[in-house]
Amino acid sequence: MSPARVRVLRWALWLLLVAAVHGLAVWALPRVIMRGAMSRLVPVNAAVADERVRVLYPPLTTAASRQIVLPSPDLAYALCVYDLSKGPVDVDAAPAWPGYWSVALYADNTDNYLVRNDVAARSRPVHWRLALSEESAALTTTSIAAGRELVVAPSARGLLLMRVLVADRHHEAAAAAQAQRSLHCVTVP
Repeated sequence: MSPARVRVLRWALWLLLVAAVHGLAVWALPRVIMRGAMSRLVPVNAAVADERVRVLYPPLTTAASRQIVLPSPDLAYALCVYDLSKGPVDVDAAPAWPGYWSVALYADNTDNYLVRNDVAARSRPVHWRLALSEESAALTTTSIAAGRELVVAPSARGLLLMRVLVADRHHEAAAAAQAQRSLHCVTVP
C-alpha cells in the first residue's frame, strides 16, 4: 500500500472516530445532565411515598439556596421528578395565581415537550395524565377522568417544573407557597 493511501486511510479512520465520539456525546450528554439535575433537585433518598414520583416545593430562591444554574429570584418553583416505566402518573396544578405561572414537562434528554401557562390555560387548573403511550394509559384505567388531558411522554423518566412569578417577595411569599403546593403528582394504580 502506498504511503499516500495509508495517510488517507488514517485520516478517514480519525474522522470516523471523531464523528462517533461526537455523536455519542451529543446523545449522552443531555441525558447525563438531566439525570444529575433530577437527582440533585429531588434526591433519590428523599422520604417519599412512591419511588416513581418525587415532588419538591423549595422556598423562594436566594443567592445561598441556588440548586440550578441561574434561577430567577422572582419565581417560585415546584418540581416533580417522575418515572412512567411502571405506569402513568396524574398531574394536577391549580395555582390560582393572578399573574404569570407555567407548568413545563421535560424528557430525560432535556427536551421540553409541553408547556402550559396562565394565558394558555385561561386560568383553569392543569389536569394531565402522563403516560408512555395511549395504550398504557388505557390499560391502567378504563377511561381517563373528564377534564384530564392525556400527555404521551417521549421518555419514561422526566421532570415537571412549575413556575409562579412573585412580584413582591415580602407580601406574596405565603400565597406563592400555597400556589406551589397546588402541584400534585400521583401514580395511577
